[in-house]
Amino acid sequence: MGKLEVFSLSEYDKDAFVAKYKPFYFIDGETLDDEKTLLGTVLQHKTEKLVEAYADNVLDGRLFDKRLFLWKAGRLTANQAELEDPNLIRQIKVVNGRGREIENAEEFIDAVRGKEVFSKGMAGFEADYRELLKESKQKGLKNVGAVYLITVLFFLSNRKYPIYDFFAHRAVKALYLGKNPTNVFVGAAPDKKEVDKVLAMYREYVYLLDQVFGYHNIERELDRALWVYGHANQLRPKKDDKLV
Repeated sequence: MGKLEVFSLSEYDKDAFVAKYKPFYFIDGETLDDEKTLLGTVLQHKTEKLVEAYADNVLDGRLFDKRLFLWKAGRLTANQAELEDPNLIRQIKVVNGRGREIENAEEFIDAVRGKEVFSKGMAGFEADYRELLKESKQKGLKNVGAVYLITVLFFLSNRKYPIYDFFAHRAVKALYLGKNPTNVFVGAAPDKKEVDKVLAMYREYVYLLDQVFGYHNIERELDRALWVYGHANQLRPKKDDKLV
């Protein structure tokens, strides 16, 4: 069986990393390694491939609706993802990761659909984020935090703004430091109104992506592998912090 590897920049191989960890992202992913042995845990909230296809359709410009909040929360079902009738989609109750209803999600999505972002590259992130924050207040969007707003920017920019996830942040920080992910600290996302803190969190993540991979608008398959790797829950190894 395989074991969790601690990558350093000098020995990093992106393709091998993706091949090893990405399959665990999916409920029906085919893997050569035992999940418990490799990661030290059994992952919860895995994704069905039909659900992930919804996100691909949003990125391709075929869809843009309130279901993207459910997708980010890990609560979008395959049946909901396949719906095409606008009337049925409107009937879907949208909730966040804690199960709280996201109020006025449809009104907010309708207001920002087709909005131009990334006109100034990454330097324009703060302005684009503040604009979404302002729109969320005007439309009465509730029970949505900073990570969800960044997700909207991810889709609006067609992944030029990388999506943010706590576990992906933890994973890339571990890769950068050459540490076991369980020995790396990443704080919880700040309140969406604490813009400076949101910017600090996001800019650190983007910086780490740039340092480890050489670019930050990473492919979805790499993002999936980072999400898996960031969930690793191995016990602390020997003094050199390397897993063998």
